[in-house]
Amino acid sequence: MKKRVLCILLSMALVALCVTCLLACGEDDDSQKLPQLKTPEVTRDGDNAVWKKVENAVKYELDISGETLYVDCETTSYPLKRGQVLKVRAIGDDVNYSSSEWSGGVYTSVELPDDEI
Repeated sequence: MKKRVLCILLSMALVALCVTCLLACGEDDDSQKLPQLKTPEVTRDGDNAVWKKVENAVKYELDISGETLYVDCETTSYPLKRGQVLKVRAIGDDVNYSSSEWSGGVYTSVELPDDEI
């Protein structure tokens, strides 16, 4: 009888240990999160959206009024047409750095000649 009770208690302890291990596997470990790149600060210079180069970015993702475009890490401006809104984020290499948050949107309401639209 004592062996049976001991066996049941050990089995319950083993089940509890397994459940604890399985639950712990799903938790995020903050020590393994990659540093996030700095969010680009986008401003307007006439009809162009401009931003400073973000250190360690491998490229930039542009959201131009809902359409996505990727440009190389040396590109730091984009020409805007009337009514376009542009947001930018720096893309990391996902080994050393994660991608930045999106910048605030900039837009132009400048009236351009119809042949430039």
